[in-house]
Amino acid sequence: MEKIIFETLKIIAKAASDRIFRIKDKKFNIDPHEVEKIFVRYLNSVYRWSEEAPKDVDADSIELSFHSIPRRFRGKHDKTTKLISEKDIFKNKDPYIILGDPGSGKTTTIKRLIRILIHEEPIDQNDIYRTPIVIRLREIKDYEFVNIYHSIASMIGLPITKEEDEKEKKIFYFIGGYDLRQTIIDIIENSNSLLFFDGLDEVSYRIKDDIFSQIENLSFKLQNTKIIVTCRSGDYYRNLEGFSVLEITPLSKKQIHDIASKWIDNPITFLNSLQNLPYFDITDRPLLLTNLLYLFKRSGDLPEQPSLVYKKIIRLLLEEWDEQRGITRISKYSKFDSERKLEFLSSLSFHLTYRIHAKTFSLRNLEVCYQNICDIFNLPQEEAQQVAREIETHNGIVVRTGDGYEFSHFSIQEFLAANHIVRSPYSNVIKEYICSYPAPVAIAVSISSEPSKWFAGLILNDNICSYFNNNNISSFLDRLRNERPSFSVDSELGYAIIKLFNLFWPQQNQASREVIKKMIQLRNVKYSIIQTMHNCLIIFKKTDEDFLELKPLWDRSKFKYFSLEEKIRLPKEIFLSIIDKNRHVLRIITE
Repeated sequence: MEKIIFETLKIIAKAASDRIFRIKDKKFNIDPHEVEKIFVRYLNSVYRWSEEAPKDVDADSIELSFHSIPRRFRGKHDKTTKLISEKDIFKNKDPYIILGDPGSGKTTTIKRLIRILIHEEPIDQNDIYRTPIVIRLREIKDYEFVNIYHSIASMIGLPITKEEDEKEKKIFYFIGGYDLRQTIIDIIENSNSLLFFDGLDEVSYRIKDDIFSQIENLSFKLQNTKIIVTCRSGDYYRNLEGFSVLEITPLSKKQIHDIASKWIDNPITFLNSLQNLPYFDITDRPLLLTNLLYLFKRSGDLPEQPSLVYKKIIRLLLEEWDEQRGITRISKYSKFDSERKLEFLSSLSFHLTYRIHAKTFSLRNLEVCYQNICDIFNLPQEEAQQVAREIETHNGIVVRTGDGYEFSHFSIQEFLAANHIVRSPYSNVIKEYICSYPAPVAIAVSISSEPSKWFAGLILNDNICSYFNNNNISSFLDRLRNERPSFSVDSELGYAIIKLFNLFWPQQNQASREVIKKMIQLRNVKYSIIQTMHNCLIIFKKTDEDFLELKPLWDRSKFKYFSLEEKIRLPKEIFLSIIDKNRHVLRIITE
């Protein structure tokens, strides 16, 4: 197979070289055989690059789909957008810009298109392209940048000469004795080229506008060459005139299954495990899905605590993904690094979740929230849109939609709101969060440094606990169970769980009863209850068939911030399910 591919590349290179040396009115002063060798070396390097993503492209990637109208230009209920396939891109001569969020598969798509170009027969009569030329824009250094034509020549490996005009203080560049700019146009026009510019968002901001303009101008001069550019959605801040704009669609359920099948032997087990986890929604992006698949493949299961996944994914989006690819994105704002962005996003998410009560928010909503927090982060008061665009460009956590903005994944918005709550001073205002939306509060318990104390603080504080009812207690505890906090054995935790039984069991609401009962299954909850009962007098009343009473005996000064009831009731069935009378020595009396 290797030999066949190499021979194919040689044929493509020879055809390209032959056509170059038949260009009318040009007699290059370089050896045609040397040009052929240059093209063979270059095409071989492009082919090798296209194999890795970072694994095997053919074996581990799937075909993605594209919206014909980008997210920011279409409404929620837009019916005019069409789905475009990879092969549809070859069916016309239009230049394309492919947009997508970080980790959505932009570069992998280019690699797949290159392999279609080399491996497969033309799609139809419009598919005339045989020579892939790839310009990885991240490799262009701003201090070395001359122009896009010079960059194309350098990446192919063509011999460049230069002459300095000392009088005009200009430098002129040549290939084979002819002007470099026009020669590059002639070469790519006469070699049936498909010209890929990968990573427009990865260019230094110092030369980004120049490269935008030069790619646009180059496209005007080409008749027989197709151009495909990739860019993060958030960084596409000006139109490339004449380009059709596509945007990678989120992965469908079938695509998620197809990717999982390529990575692991038991995709159904993986998907079933994932279905009931709160971070299921992040699987619509290949980068995030493959990270979950890696974790699953390594351990045979998904992380027990979703908070570990949230932290890994957010760190990946904020920093690690670019670091792995050797990209440094410099913020326009002083000291607005990834750590400060995490704090800013947490504060923004909190304000949007609890002040605006929204996942999707308008520019006005964004501006109001931004005004409330910008001074804390030393950000300009009038630049809400610009800050949002930088965050979208750098990490894709906040994205632009046709109607405004939104967090890319709701589970990430919830985690960020929780990250703000847990870092804020503990106060009675938390009761408002419980009433309006308890899920981030449950996550805050899980990610706190002492989940047992945090949970006990909510339940044993009468002023906060009084705001729990059958509806929000079920929602809160169900989410808490899904978050699987690392509870330690703690008497306050045990007492808090007993208090929940005391408050809600008598109301005979089956949903509340079940969700409180299931809390005992969480790590160390059962032992916390037992430890609490070791410090209580347990009273069985003959007149009460359903409940027993617990009278706390420990020093009440240990509970500095919480009041203890004189007596508190626990359902007998719960007591009997927890206590093994042969193992636990308790103080029990009967009245």
